[in-house]
This record gives sequence, C-alpha cells and structure tokens, in this order.
Amino acid sequence: MSDHTEDRSWTELWIRLLESSAPPCLTAVPDPALLGDARRPECRIWSIVGGMDASSGCAPVAQASPQLPSDLERALRDICQTAPGPLLAHGDRDTIETWTEGELCSIHALMRVAARDAWWRDRLQAAVDWHLEWTQPDNATNRPWGIHAFLVLGGVEGRMYAETMLHNAQAGGAQGDPLVAWALGDAARWLRGGIPFPR
Repeated sequence: MSDHTEDRSWTELWIRLLESSAPPCLTAVPDPALLGDARRPECRIWSIVGGMDASSGCAPVAQASPQLPSDLERALRDICQTAPGPLLAHGDRDTIETWTEGELCSIHALMRVAARDAWWRDRLQAAVDWHLEWTQPDNATNRPWGIHAFLVLGGVEGRMYAETMLHNAQAGGAQGDPLVAWALGDAARWLRGGIPFPR
C-alpha cells in the first residue's frame, strides 16, 4: 500500500469517527457566546479567523487565499508567542485548565491559517510538538479542540493523542456540550477538505 493510499485510508477512518460522534457542523466558527470572555486570547484569535471565514460560509478558509493579509498577520502575531512552544503565554490568573483549554482552542482556530501560510504552519507544528511532549490530552478539558491538528501534524504519537481526546469527549459526559459537537464536526470538515499545507 502506498503512503498516499495509507494516509487517505486513515483520514477516511477518522472522518467517519468524528462524524459519527457529532452532528454536521453548520457554522464556520463556534458561537462566540459559548467561548466566553471576548478579551481572552483564544476568543480574539477566533474573531480574526472568523473575519477571514466570513465570505466562505462553512468552507475552511484555507482555500480562499494563498497569503494572509498583513493586518491579520500582525494581529495574530500580537496575540501568539512567536518562539517555539505553546502559542499562548500562561497568564498569572490562568489555571492550568483555563490555559490548556485556550491553548487547544487556539490551535484549532489556527489550523485554518496554517493551511495557507508556511510560517504559521511551522509555528503550529512547534506548538503541537510541545504539547505531545509536555501535556496530557485528558488533564484539563473534555473538549477536543485541535484534534485534527494532532492527527495531521503529530505523526503516530499525535494519532494516539487524538484517540484519547475523542475518547474523553465521548466518555466524559461532554456529548451534550455544543462546543464539543462543533469541534468534532469542524475537524471532520477540515479533514474531508483534504487541504494541503504549504511547505
């Protein structure tokens, strides 16, 4: 079996798993009212990504343009740490649970950006690598934010990480959480799009 065929096979498997766990995703971005305080960095990132997504309905923004507008690029870099490691700084008032939820939520949002910009692709890769090394997928949240990032960028270890994320979402009493359903549905939509990353 070729690498391409094998990759497509596991991708199709994961699409089925995600879609069987959540209803179809009907909105391009999660409901801001459910995300919480609009001043939090992950909410600001989603606001930027949502603006880029506005003209494309539910389609991932990755296919809309080969390059980020400079003002959006500056805004995202103002929010995120540019050095390799986690995307968000750990605020003095953040609990580990709050910070981890925001970090994974940001990874999820930035998958759209990383698919159209090589610098952000590398930055997201560094963040995923850091989480595989330093965090557990079940230590802070049952919401599977960024599950597709770990599948696409994390190799074998990332797939195991994603398996735990999916299990936690299914078994942790979070199935009634609309953000869980949205994250799973959006990840399935992203994978179904087969969007290539720039190299």
